[in-house]
Amino acid sequence: MFLEVKFPVPWGHVAAKAWGPPEGHPVLCLHGWLDNANTFDRLIPLLPRDCRYVAMDFSGHGLSSHRPAGSLYHFLDYVSDVRRVVAASCSSLKQLESLLSPCHAIFASLPPFFSAAQCLCHVSLRLLEANRHLTAEGGAILLQRGATETPTGKGLLGEGAHLRSDPAPGVGREQCQQPLSSTVQSALDIQLVEVPGSHFVHLNEPEVVSGIISNFLTAQHTRARL
Repeated sequence: MFLEVKFPVPWGHVAAKAWGPPEGHPVLCLHGWLDNANTFDRLIPLLPRDCRYVAMDFSGHGLSSHRPAGSLYHFLDYVSDVRRVVAASCSSLKQLESLLSPCHAIFASLPPFFSAAQCLCHVSLRLLEANRHLTAEGGAILLQRGATETPTGKGLLGEGAHLRSDPAPGVGREQCQQPLSSTVQSALDIQLVEVPGSHFVHLNEPEVVSGIISNFLTAQHTRARL
């Protein structure tokens, strides 16, 4: 079971899903561009139960408020979203000690979902056609949070034009991995692991990564207690 949470921001709120005991070891879960917090639905149940997992929807994604009209969605703005969530939740998440994020994080660019009202079956087909590595089950999970029923109840409205600009122009795989590798070499609490699978491995086949993440979180929790 999870709890829906809202963190106030000047333009509305940042929505999130929370699993686990409020006093548990805090783990902040970050999704990728045009994704949403539901991307962790199949992974979280396989992870240690004594942790407090908070999966947030970045602004303009999922159930979070859109930024003011005319605003750009640059990946650096999502860092601000993270800081706001951490600051707002510091009473329950006493200190942020763990970050859980698929390796694609903000740097991957999924094709736009849809913008006009469309029937669910058509929306699902478009989503799967645009994301060949996404399974039908995974697509349905993402649409639960990435689409909104229209007032007439006849269609769905999804994440559209406000997110269609590239959040990180010119940022490729190598540019992403180089600073990450350097950070791993200089830090004791970061682990870089390459696993077989696609962009959605954590959603399609969560068992591939759940053991690795569980061992990491258990080690971090043990170290925090010392």
